[in-house]
Amino acid sequence: MIKLDEKIYEIENEYLQLLQNIKKNITENNIKPSLDTIRLFWYKNRKVVSMFLQTLNDKQAFSYSGATHLDVNDKEYYGFLAVGEIHIMDDQLYKYADCLLQGNEVPGNEIIKKQIFRTLDDNICLLNDLKEIILLLPVRLFFTNNLEIIHKAAEKCFLSFFNNKFNSLNDYFNTCKTAEDIDKYLSDDIKKSIFICDKDRFDLEFTERIKLLPNDFFSNNDVEKFFHSLIGFIISVLEILESMHDYGIIPIIRNPATLSYLYLLEPNLSKDIAFLNKTVLANEIFAIVNQNMNKFEDYTPKEMNDLCKANNIFELLYKDFELSTKSINQINFNDRVEMIKTGILSIADKSI
Repeated sequence: MIKLDEKIYEIENEYLQLLQNIKKNITENNIKPSLDTIRLFWYKNRKVVSMFLQTLNDKQAFSYSGATHLDVNDKEYYGFLAVGEIHIMDDQLYKYADCLLQGNEVPGNEIIKKQIFRTLDDNICLLNDLKEIILLLPVRLFFTNNLEIIHKAAEKCFLSFFNNKFNSLNDYFNTCKTAEDIDKYLSDDIKKSIFICDKDRFDLEFTERIKLLPNDFFSNNDVEKFFHSLIGFIISVLEILESMHDYGIIPIIRNPATLSYLYLLEPNLSKDIAFLNKTVLANEIFAIVNQNMNKFEDYTPKEMNDLCKANNIFELLYKDFELSTKSINQINFNDRVEMIKTGILSIADKSI
């Protein structure tokens, strides 16, 4: 009988061949047939992938989530390899297929179409160059929670940012007409702690930050753009937390904007302290490794993977911080960062 792990690698090989064939034929005018093929591929293999994911609950499994792609060439994913034993890239092509094949023509679709080609190339590189180091699976394909519930929860989160000034979205839109109105009612703590767009600049006045919002939403109105930008980040984080928690997979968030919402929302949403502790610790290790990439740049991906598995910094720090009995938020942030950095640098010069 074929072992489940072997079957997953077999599926990945088939997926690589599929993506290589798609790359030969895909154009901007025939994106949807290619995406339909990808969606059918994962639907055909959904039972095996779901069975595999269900085996991860008691293992150190981590997923690279909330990112459109994993750039194989820049080695930023080395921070991802620094945590845990099993590493999964959450395949975004399936998510793109789901969005574009619904048939709704919205402004964001053009952005997705442009991103598809980069993600396609990156997926092929990942499956070629990082075979058996990072798995490529559509983890959120198996997220079955009602999306309407997620959207309602996201709306409540958004409204809570305004010090409970608004009871509904109608209240928000009826009261806020300009960027200055948003600045007036939004909590000062929220202004300091979250990104309102990927290119946010905290050195600017808040009203000027709102002006940085791209014209990729449903209107050029600042109040509507602000809502659509924030609600997108919130929904993304809620989906990541809920879907990963179901399998005991810890999410690694590359996008700083998305990560700001994870830190803000997770303490209020997750009753599982262990999951919260692991998520925060893993993301801090990821960030600090990438801040010190000069220490690891001479390692090949396999060498980096072997080094990290031989010196499980995540497990060591989890024990040192005594996170099995207390919340990571009880540990001073600066002290925590310094300990993580010391632990990471201690393994940087070790031989494989």
